[in-house]
Amino acid sequence: MSRRTRIRCGELIAFDGVEHRLLRDVDLVVADDRVEWIGADATGPFDAEIDASRRLVSPGFVNLHLHSGSTVATRLVTERRYPALFNAGYLAFSPKRGAPPIGARERAEIGGLATAVELLKAGCTTVVDLGQGCDPDAMAEIFGRLGLRAYLSPGVRSGYHVFVNGRLEIDWLPDEGLGALRTAVAFIERHAGTYDGRIQGMLFPYQGDTCTDTLLRETKAAARALGVAMHMHAAQSLYELHEMMRRTGKTTIQHFAEIGFLGPDLIIAHCPFITGHPSTGLPGDDDLRLLGAFGVTVCHNPTTIFRRGHLLRSFDRYRAAGVNLALGTDHYPRDMIHEMRLASLMGKVVEDDPGAADSLAVFNAATIGGAKALGRDDLGRLYPGARADLLVIDLHRIGAAPLRDPVQDLVLTGSPSDITLVMIDGRVVCQDGVVPGIDEAQLVADLQANAEEILASIPEWHPSGGGVDEVAPRFLKPMESYRYEPRP
Repeated sequence: MSRRTRIRCGELIAFDGVEHRLLRDVDLVVADDRVEWIGADATGPFDAEIDASRRLVSPGFVNLHLHSGSTVATRLVTERRYPALFNAGYLAFSPKRGAPPIGARERAEIGGLATAVELLKAGCTTVVDLGQGCDPDAMAEIFGRLGLRAYLSPGVRSGYHVFVNGRLEIDWLPDEGLGALRTAVAFIERHAGTYDGRIQGMLFPYQGDTCTDTLLRETKAAARALGVAMHMHAAQSLYELHEMMRRTGKTTIQHFAEIGFLGPDLIIAHCPFITGHPSTGLPGDDDLRLLGAFGVTVCHNPTTIFRRGHLLRSFDRYRAAGVNLALGTDHYPRDMIHEMRLASLMGKVVEDDPGAADSLAVFNAATIGGAKALGRDDLGRLYPGARADLLVIDLHRIGAAPLRDPVQDLVLTGSPSDITLVMIDGRVVCQDGVVPGIDEAQLVADLQANAEEILASIPEWHPSGGGVDEVAPRFLKPMESYRYEPRP
């Protein structure tokens, strides 16, 4: 017999089969893991009731791109200039040849657990964790145990960025890449459908410039055989663009089209550096037309590319070309409301148009767009038959009030602290900012200790041989004791 829960909604973002619509003063009934009914005055009996009569009830967010772990490496490169790498900071912490990468000491039971807790508190009900963070087997257990819906597997690539005599190169290991693909396929076959179907697989050919054509073709064939999507970083930096132009004579997107890799089963993270972007020196919209024609999803991660000093040009331009747009949080902070706000604000700046990248467009990207990329019409929206993945949000506070348009209010003034309840598959997994069974204070202390261990390892792998204070000095210079010495 079904367990039924009635949620009394002050405002509800419901789906009418085509788009999100607003309902006021209605009931939403959850039966087990599904939305059973939406309307006024639901009839019982009910096993539980949730009073959201002064709250907004929203579909949960689909976070289509993240890396689990402590994020300590990413924080080291933030606000640093790397002109020799076209300011692609993610490359700056590639190891010297033969050395372990910075994440080798990442502990899933700490950084991975902290990732899951942060995601739940921020209302991310479905997540895609790319396979170069914490161990995917460990993350499958952590996500599954805490109730998250997650797509994951190990990443695959044919080469690795390494520093040799101060110069960045790619160490090619094509056989290792094909072996990693077999490992990823086995992971998906082993884990897909576990934890009541919430854990699923996806293939991650990691980067546009570190995968051979053979690996990409084999990955696409494996994805079709498994019935899963593919997700990769591509067109993410000028360094990658120049490498692909040198190697193939084409942009990353054009080369992918030539080898038959583009399609609706492909999600590309970032993707700002396409033809028409002023930094590329390549005019026209050829790349954008290809992305739209092949039905590719672009996952926009605003914080990541904006803090590198780059812009997506532009949210509305990609959308108008027929590209399915989704949103992700990448490394940190894992806050989808923050990403929606940045996507909207910077979309307006790029177009010099206050109506560009409007609140509903970015909310759609954070819900329907991500679900579409996953081939799921039961996620990212609330209608009878959809998965009961939802958020209860309190916007009745100074800073958000007065309220008029809940989507605009959420995007422009909201924060994770406004989320009072998170439900996945009809089960409450976070309430009032608390994830059951987690000692958050202890987890933060453990996370700091693990980060210090990772930072202490920098001389082992960094090409300079220097420690963290040399390769990423603090902006605030430390003092041994206080003294006041005014300058003339």
